[in-house]
Amino acid sequence: MTNPLKHVRELGGFSEAYHVVRTAVVVLNGHTYRIEILKGYIPATTTYTARCAVLRQMPALALAPAGAPPHGHVTVWVEYPFAPPVASDRSKEALADALSRLTAQSAAGAGSPPRPRRRAAVAASPKAR
Repeated sequence: MTNPLKHVRELGGFSEAYHVVRTAVVVLNGHTYRIEILKGYIPATTTYTARCAVLRQMPALALAPAGAPPHGHVTVWVEYPFAPPVASDRSKEALADALSRLTAQSAAGAGSPPRPRRRAAVAASPKAR
């Protein structure tokens, strides 16, 4: 079977399409990171890019729908972007670059990864008189 993403343009309607060609989960200084190496089909690209996420625990209140009672904590992946973006002609090189950036940020004392923002309750608007 051929790769369906090679023909994704023919289906129409997609503004972006990527294939995750490599995934690595690493623990550094007590934080768990997931690095994904992507190949782009829409837009078509010959380079591989990387995205990173860090595992965080947060109160369920931040994710609970309005009116639902929150219970305990949930664990979520939070985006941890690379700046500048990781790009390489080979997937192994992109992964090596992403890993070295994580260790460099840790050694530079860049602090802990970002925490998810808490969703604040929305106040009811006063009725117009």
